[in-house]
Amino acid sequence: MKKFFNKFIYVIAIAFVFLSFSPVYADTSFQEGLEQAGAETGHANDSYFFQSDSLPENIGKFFKLFFVWFVGFIFLIVTIYAGIIWMTARGNEEKIEKAKNILKNAIVGIIVAMMAYGIFVLVFEVFSGTSY
Repeated sequence: MKKFFNKFIYVIAIAFVFLSFSPVYADTSFQEGLEQAGAETGHANDSYFFQSDSLPENIGKFFKLFFVWFVGFIFLIVTIYAGIIWMTARGNEEKIEKAKNILKNAIVGIIVAMMAYGIFVLVFEVFSGTSY
């Protein structure tokens, strides 16, 4: 019963944190300055997607953004998981070591993913002669 109550409190606390944010309707007068700066630099109405009619290029851009987002999201989830294990270890050395190993593996994983992405972009730019 105590474990259920603790999990229930965690779920309620997390729900409160994520559902308690309200939108902020701040001043948007800076938008005019951004549009003017974009027009002066030639980037007015510039969209990352669909700048060209090339379907493979647009698909590649989508997967590039999805990959970067997905790897970052997985890193965030694993880091939070390791932190929860560490914070709930209550001095148990086995759990602390488990959390440290998970955190180390997450850091190594994000570094490997970033290096793989960097190598991919480098090779693509060298062989295609265009920026990706």
